[in-house]
Amino acid sequence: MDKASWHTTQQLQIPENITIWFLPSYSPELNPVELIWRELRAKYFNNRTFKSLMQVDDQLEIALKEFTKDKEAIKKLTKINYLY
Repeated sequence: MDKASWHTTQQLQIPENITIWFLPSYSPELNPVELIWRELRAKYFNNRTFKSLMQVDDQLEIALKEFTKDKEAIKKLTKINYLY
């Protein structure tokens, strides 16, 4: 997790069988979601302009539908090997 306030609050109840690992500061490359967004930007939004936010939304819908068809690619993209 990142160190957002809702991840570090004392009110957060973490089950005993869960271990929390915080990401180092300024390390978006370690956050799997950032890697997915990087792929989406590169494959579906690169060198494109849009006349409206609706067009961006439509393109994102197309991108997500196509991107999520390849489950193995997503698994490879989001697998992080921690050395602990």
